[in-house]
Amino acid sequence: MAQLRATVHYEVRREDKVRRFLDRYANELDRALLGIQIERYWKDDAQFRASFTILLQATRREDVVYETLQIANTLQGGMWTVNGPHESDDLVFECFVNREMDDQPVKWAHLELAEAT
Repeated sequence: MAQLRATVHYEVRREDKVRRFLDRYANELDRALLGIQIERYWKDDAQFRASFTILLQATRREDVVYETLQIANTLQGGMWTVNGPHESDDLVFECFVNREMDDQPVKWAHLELAEAT
C-alpha cells in the first residue's frame, strides 16, 4: 500500500489553529492523518510546519497519481507544481504549492509518494 508524506507550512500565530486546520482537512478527506508533527518553522517564526502521512486507498499506479492530485486539491485549491509521474521499479510522483503572496494560511506544501513500511 502506498502512502503520501506531506509537509505543510501554515502562517498562523498559534499552534491550535494548525491543529484545527488539520482536523478539518482529515474530515474533508474522510481519513486519518498519521504521525502528525507540528513545529515552529525555523526560517519564519510567523509560520508553523506540519508533517504527516496519509495512507492511499488506490493500488493501480494511475489511480495512485489521481488520488494524490485529489488530496492536493483538497488541501489547497489552485496551481500546484507536479513532478512525475516517473516509472521505473517504483512510481515517483510529488506535488508542490508555494503561495507566499496569497492571503491564505497555507503558504507552502509538498506531497510525496512513498512505499508503506
